[in-house]
Amino acid sequence: MFLAEAQWFRARLQELAGSALFPLLNVGSGNDLHRRVRQPWIDRELFAPIRERDGRVLHMDIIAGPGIDVVGDRSDEASLKGLKDFGIRSVLCSNVLEHVSDRNAFCVAMLQLLPSGGVLLISCPNAYPYHAAPIDTMFRPELVELRALFPATEMISGEILDLGSFIDEIRQQPLLLPRLFLPFYRPRRW
Repeated sequence: MFLAEAQWFRARLQELAGSALFPLLNVGSGNDLHRRVRQPWIDRELFAPIRERDGRVLHMDIIAGPGIDVVGDRSDEASLKGLKDFGIRSVLCSNVLEHVSDRNAFCVAMLQLLPSGGVLLISCPNAYPYHAAPIDTMFRPELVELRALFPATEMISGEILDLGSFIDEIRQQPLLLPRLFLPFYRPRRW
């Protein structure tokens, strides 16, 4: 998640009443190392303000690790059914859709998690290089394409954010610098 995305999500969440949002399920969350160390703005800009509001967030990822509350495959119906017991009121799905082979089924599953009036927060790259984790379908939608994945819902806010260039990303995360000079070396790991 880029800094601008975290700030955009925070602003949207602040516009909504807390009881309508929590618990919030963060799908494809990455672990604490990812959210607090590698990309510390995710916690600082997005999740710390939620904690200050006494909001409950469940972090879901396919790989177990520190700070992962729910381990499960976002495409697996059995994994998603168990989430109903948590009483999810909102779902955050940031930069996941480009890693899902059956987007339509995934989007239906996300909507099925939500009660009537629930909130779905979605982001995905509009322009970004290939990045397998474990796959990248190169889904880079415009707003109308993203909106079409969630029929019978109301879009409250949508925007294509200017996230800068890859060089700007390297400035925020210097450990990405080798990727610039060695993009051909083990590209799946990048």
